[in-house]
Amino acid sequence: MNKRLPVIELRDLVRTALVCLSVFSMSEGVAGETAKTVTKRYSVGGAGQIQLSLRADWQENGKPTKNPNFPMVIQLASGNRNDFAISIHPSTPEKNSADSGDLKSAVERLAKPYAKGSGENKIELQRFKGAESEGYFFSITDNTYNAGRPGDFKYLARGLAKVGGLFVSFSVLSNDPVRKTAEEACVEMLRQATHIKP
Repeated sequence: MNKRLPVIELRDLVRTALVCLSVFSMSEGVAGETAKTVTKRYSVGGAGQIQLSLRADWQENGKPTKNPNFPMVIQLASGNRNDFAISIHPSTPEKNSADSGDLKSAVERLAKPYAKGSGENKIELQRFKGAESEGYFFSITDNTYNAGRPGDFKYLARGLAKVGGLFVSFSVLSNDPVRKTAEEACVEMLRQATHIKP
């Protein structure tokens, strides 16, 4: 996967993930087993904090960025390299504001550059909604994927969400066989996310 992202360069997301943390795998749990979670809070400039429920066996790292539109990057990882990486970029509300209609349109625009290079005939948007969150995302297969190329990923999911008064850009880079598990875990985490106001 080596394509330009409209908001944040994908290569920068990959580089940050590989430098900060080991990219990870997550296996499906035993049927009926509930993964243990921990609650983490990350500062988002002067807009307060975003609260996320993470799997207890994940590694996590949140650090400031030099991008004024996205002052914090949260990287999540666990286990083996080259399975998948999650990047979450919460933003202050004065930098990015949108209602649900604007979110959908924004994600549609994000998806357009990937149409020709993806393995899907049509890129479909998916919606999720929680008590305090709402968002849209798409998931594609990269036709240029090379299993022998270090740091390459076969699948990309990208989306935007509102969490309370925050705006969140997120991505999931993944390979087989953890694509579905990784994407669902990211979406569920954001669905449950909350905004802790200052």
